[in-house]
Amino acid sequence: MDSDSLIKLTKAGAKGIVLDSFDVCIPPKVREECATIPKKEGYADAFEIDENLKKGRITVKKPTKKPDVDEIVVYLGLGGGEAEALRLYHTGGFDAISSDDSKFLKILDEFDITYLTPTAVILNIYKRGALSLERVKEIMKKLKNLVSEEEYYLAINELEKVEREANEN
Repeated sequence: MDSDSLIKLTKAGAKGIVLDSFDVCIPPKVREECATIPKKEGYADAFEIDENLKKGRITVKKPTKKPDVDEIVVYLGLGGGEAEALRLYHTGGFDAISSDDSKFLKILDEFDITYLTPTAVILNIYKRGALSLERVKEIMKKLKNLVSEEEYYLAINELEKVEREANEN
């Protein structure tokens, strides 16, 4: 996960169910961006994220240096948590990257790397049966002002499609 995704899911009150549903791993730079620095500035979600780091519910892993990946990162002008998230993904053992940064998502798309936006994470958990429809709607309502309008409405349309299919069966 990058900082964007982790912070938005935390602010939407979904971090707990996400951590129950996925093994979440972040690079050190993401820890710095979403916990270390924001805690000093008094952000409540940073304290919540830090608590989960201390409990081991979120793993911090340093990416392995790979010259070819570093070349891509530099060429594309990636920095901070996104650069380290990409490096960490290429370290191996990961199914996807979770982000909400539109520039970063375009890059992941170009390199055919599976990614999940915050709303896609919630829909995935719902489709697994780990969230009620009411809880998904609550989370989506909180995410509405945190994600792009396009992402929000794509998620709502997908949720309505899943509901229709469930009602037809």
